[in-house]
Amino acid sequence: MNRKAQEPVPPCGMHVLFEYECPHCHRPTDVNAPSQPGIIRCVWCGNRFPIIPVDPYVMDYFRLMTCDGRAAADPDYL
Repeated sequence: MNRKAQEPVPPCGMHVLFEYECPHCHRPTDVNAPSQPGIIRCVWCGNRFPIIPVDPYVMDYFRLMTCDGRAAADPDYL
């Protein structure tokens, strides 16, 4: 078995989570950058509620400015 020390791996992509406050219990539910309006279920109380989608231009900006997450790596570790 090869017991070489492994080199740390930098990020190769990203997901952006947005929090939506449940109108019933007022606790946050995470959603992965919704691009369409929809109905989600609160992970805390189980109630469903409609959400507003994220502006796709904002997501394009995040991806462009971070090189799809790769530029977010801490330079002290590269």
